[in-house]
Amino acid sequence: MPEQASANLLLDQLFGARIVCVADRKDRDKILQQTFDRAAQEGMKPYLVPYGGSSPTGALGYAFAMKEFMEQKVHTDCIMFATSSGGTHAGLLLGQRLFGYKGKVLGISIDESEEWLRIHVSELASSASETLGKRD
Repeated sequence: MPEQASANLLLDQLFGARIVCVADRKDRDKILQQTFDRAAQEGMKPYLVPYGGSSPTGALGYAFAMKEFMEQKVHTDCIMFATSSGGTHAGLLLGQRLFGYKGKVLGISIDESEEWLRIHVSELASSASETLGKRD
């Protein structure tokens, strides 16, 4: 961590957030789960937000963000964004389908393969959609 914090790191420190750094990406999920388990063992009631917020709940947030975006009546032909864990990607694609966005939704991978993203984003969008209830 930098010697002098700024932006979000400064806010984290001001509000007393405990920051856990992971040196190797391959250990990320394991350390996240260990940190969650430790908090539960200490009597806390933690809520586990997965890497990138990529869960059906997180994807729904982006689906409804698409609805809000469309309600602002801003004309766009394409929404482009960085994609990694797939949550934003899945949510925007679900929002496109649910709310009728006519433009293109283009996620640009920053670290995952196209094959992995195709499968993961599709599964995540489907899981998020299922939380809304039965399809007509």
